[in-house]
Amino acid sequence: MTPANAPLRALFRWSLCLVGFKAVILAGSSTLPSDPHRGAEQCIDVGPSAPCECAARADLHCTSGHLRGCPYCTGATVIAPASPVGGGLVQLGVSSKEQGTTVHRQWNISSDAGTTMPDLTNRDHVASTRCVDAPAFFVHVPWSPLIGGGVNYYQFHVDVLLPLVTVLSRRGLLPSTRADPRTGTGARAVLLPAVCRDFVAGDDLGLRIDWSPPAAAMDPASFWMTALQLVTDRPLVPFSHAHAPAATCFADASFGLPSNEHPSASTVVQGAGFLRGRLGLTEEPLPCDAPDTVSFVRRTNRRAILNEGELAAALERALDGVRVAWMNFGAGLREDVAALQATRVLVGGQGSGLTNGWYLPARSAVVCLYQLGAWDVFEEYLAPQRPYLRWVNSDPARSFCNRTVDPFCDSPDTLVDIPGVVAVIAEALARARDHCV
Repeated sequence: MTPANAPLRALFRWSLCLVGFKAVILAGSSTLPSDPHRGAEQCIDVGPSAPCECAARADLHCTSGHLRGCPYCTGATVIAPASPVGGGLVQLGVSSKEQGTTVHRQWNISSDAGTTMPDLTNRDHVASTRCVDAPAFFVHVPWSPLIGGGVNYYQFHVDVLLPLVTVLSRRGLLPSTRADPRTGTGARAVLLPAVCRDFVAGDDLGLRIDWSPPAAAMDPASFWMTALQLVTDRPLVPFSHAHAPAATCFADASFGLPSNEHPSASTVVQGAGFLRGRLGLTEEPLPCDAPDTVSFVRRTNRRAILNEGELAAALERALDGVRVAWMNFGAGLREDVAALQATRVLVGGQGSGLTNGWYLPARSAVVCLYQLGAWDVFEEYLAPQRPYLRWVNSDPARSFCNRTVDPFCDSPDTLVDIPGVVAVIAEALARARDHCV
């Protein structure tokens, strides 16, 4: 929503640099740094900017958000540093009507005692230090020390990355890709990732943002920060105590993400295609004379395939020319994607690793091995883009519960039916090769 009073515009371009708590306006070039993660300094090319007055009342408009209980809010707002407080919460004061229920407080920001807290406001505000005209997106990062690696790979893709790419695409804010240089109009978004401490669905707490997150949560080498950097040509600016700006008026701010539950096939194809293009992947399938490599995703906690070694050996005996590879993801987004580029079929138990089906060579297939009592969580995200097949255990005698890691026994380990799974993989190989006929 456009603010009532547009920010004053300078006659030349500026860059807003966030260094600790200080916002410094530097005249000069709008060229991006060659290394967006250099040192502690974060510079954003914000376009024309000058000291300004925000609207007499900054205006945020809210609609249903992607996460239940957290609306998607857009409009103008002011973010200013506040004096140290004794911990607690600072709320973004918004409200909206969703199905007859008033939803308050899109983001709650919590802090340890003595930490300077930000002031997020849509109250009357007279002036701010600087204005940012570029569209700014405050995006939550669902980091937790209880999750292996910090962030769940599947959850991040379907609850953060795909909704973010979708809304940026609708607004014409995606940068160009190798596959489609026409993507984007040059109006690039500023992304301010914020670490989500916890989420209470269905109440008015919304997302609780950790204002002093662990360094690992904002690690620029992490897969989630690498992935976020794919969707903008501007350096990321973490929304945290360590990177807090001085008083800044955001003329076009977005908090949260619009609802993208059960996305259409075209949305999935477009989103995955954009990310593939930014990673430099082509849309050419593996050559017909390339080896038939079947890559297994190994799981080490819940939903393990207990006889995966026997399955791999049987596969090589039954299908001439098949090579088995083992995927151990976690080296980094780009490194993991590179390791997949010889794969004709990706196989694994239900788990985040199969999300990498987005980054397989074109036409390469995915086979998901589902445990007893499972429901299909991958079809809507993988089937629109490539051959997707599944095997589902229906025999309780093949299901085993490891209560050390699965106390409720809702994600059991499985002894798969080897002949049955080999037949499914054989079908997947045939479909992955249908361009060779």
